[in-house]
Amino acid sequence: MILIFDVGGGLCNQIFDINCSIDIAIKYNFKFSFRHCSFRLKDLTTFDNNKDFNDLFDESAYYKFDHFIPFKNISLLLNNDNTINYISTKVNKWANDEEHLINMIKMIPTNTKKKYIIIKHIFSIYNFKNIKNNIYSIIHPNNKIMKMYLHIKKYILPKKYNLIHYRYENDFTSFFKIENIKSIDYLIENINFKNKNLKIYIACSNLKSLSKTVYLLKDFNEYTNIIIKDDYLEKYNLNNLNFEEKAFIDFMIGKNAEEVYGHNKSSFSLLLNFMKNTHNFYNI
Repeated sequence: MILIFDVGGGLCNQIFDINCSIDIAIKYNFKFSFRHCSFRLKDLTTFDNNKDFNDLFDESAYYKFDHFIPFKNISLLLNNDNTINYISTKVNKWANDEEHLINMIKMIPTNTKKKYIIIKHIFSIYNFKNIKNNIYSIIHPNNKIMKMYLHIKKYILPKKYNLIHYRYENDFTSFFKIENIKSIDYLIENINFKNKNLKIYIACSNLKSLSKTVYLLKDFNEYTNIIIKDDYLEKYNLNNLNFEEKAFIDFMIGKNAEEVYGHNKSSFSLLLNFMKNTHNFYNI
């Protein structure tokens, strides 16, 4: 049996999916592949779930796993006769948890024509306490996104900086029923970074449009200690990047920040804090 994973949701939910996928494949000695990733549509609440995995991620980091198979090597072999869950419904619709999923796979007869099983959004049924293989550090964006990040790192970022992840968009606040989002001004003035002399990178979308609003009371140009990527995106006409692509640039910047603060409902903020072994959340 070959497990084919479709990762879904926002960027960091997809990263959770990747880690859970590789963990379960290694633990149970399955061959595995990644097929689809997800891009948010303009409303930020709906997704195109059928993007090629490599449209967002760099799969080459997984070549070191003996059982990994690039999807391009098997893509033409799949059909409804030999593939379980061929229409790709979310795994939580038909499996309750990791143990249930493995038992279902083990019950598939060895002589069946079913050689592949598509598992979509595996982290939704995974017990993270049971993860034995933590591979977050090797999950990277594809070459296009990585080049953009490296350019920003070279020409915009100082060697050391702090980061505030600011999630104000309606898809986030409405889903978690958050009524009051603190302003960026408040966060800049009240977050106690260990090194307050470092500049602060603000990881959020469309920062320029927030100037003189409830989210950013001042004009961002009034701050001398803020770093943004908006000018870079405009200069190189990259504003057509998808929300997840821009988020991946911010995620890479966050991985290399000295310290990160974010919202404890955000998987982006949670994951960066986990990777840095910190608990820096401004809304608690």
